[in-house]
Amino acid sequence: MSPQVAAPHPAAGPAVIDHLPDGRSRRAAATRRAIGRSAGPLFRQLGVDGTAITAVAAAAGVGVQTVYYHYPTKAALLVGALDAAVHGVDRRDARPRLLDLAWAVGARAEPDPQRRLFLHVRGCADLLTAGAELTQLLRAQAAGDPDLTAVVAEEDAAHRALHRALIDSLGRELSHLTTPDQAADVLSLVLGPESWQSLVARAGWSRLAWARWAHRMVLAELLGPAGSTD
Repeated sequence: MSPQVAAPHPAAGPAVIDHLPDGRSRRAAATRRAIGRSAGPLFRQLGVDGTAITAVAAAAGVGVQTVYYHYPTKAALLVGALDAAVHGVDRRDARPRLLDLAWAVGARAEPDPQRRLFLHVRGCADLLTAGAELTQLLRAQAAGDPDLTAVVAEEDAAHRALHRALIDSLGRELSHLTTPDQAADVLSLVLGPESWQSLVARAGWSRLAWARWAHRMVLAELLGPAGSTD
């Protein structure tokens, strides 16, 4: 059987803003974080069109003009909400690379390849718990918006780099039935927001059920039949 999936833990914390060079920068970063955190639940509940900037400002405890100063468009605010949900900090304030997150580094250092994949799945479940709904909203809004299309491409590239680092760590353990590029495609599909939305948000699977399914899929595809634990 697959290892038991632990409760979700934050993907990253807000402490990364502490390095900013002056008090004004730190205050601006904290304001952006507060606005993004306040906007996320409203976007999830009301959608992008139904979320009023006045409501975001009230929830964040700032003025409407402050919201517009940091996020001139609702599209920019949606990106800020995603950053706040997943990383706890706006991407302008030194958001960490996914592959450098502590859990990702720890997963790649795990000597047992089956548990290495389990730790990777668990970490991706944390990311999806935090940001899958906002990611889907972002993808829906990106049609016809070059700026959001570029953000979507950036997000996809960051997740693929995360997966590829895990695949490269397997070395000869990677199944001869696949290639590193094909394995990255599989991880992007199985551990992506579409599968999460389909199985968890729409079909009603629990996080644990999704993680167990995803773990079985990546074991079979990346390690081959000999790597299956079920």
